[in-house]
Amino acid sequence: MGRREDARREYEEARKLQTALAEAHPAVPLYRSRLANTRNNLGGLLVRMGESRDRVDGSTRRARKLQTALVKAHSDVRSTGPNWLAPNTTWACCFRRWAGERRR
Repeated sequence: MGRREDARREYEEARKLQTALAEAHPAVPLYRSRLANTRNNLGGLLVRMGESRDRVDGSTRRARKLQTALVKAHSDVRSTGPNWLAPNTTWACCFRRWAGERRR
């Protein structure tokens, strides 16, 4: 459990720093995307640590909200190839699903 606690502390510190960075530079989508990644990863770790569903859902819900906002704000991006926003499969999957719904 020690390594997971260490990882949790690191993710929480990264979340704080990335939140400050994203708030200080709202015009840089990469910062918000990386923050969403960190929140998703923290949620996954919390599941493996047996944390309460509310705590896990809070982290992943915020990540999903950030990712959805990124997709809506950058709807002109049609490629998940070399992704300029984030090399993140979660974001890419969310984007592909959203882009597919828009094409219908």
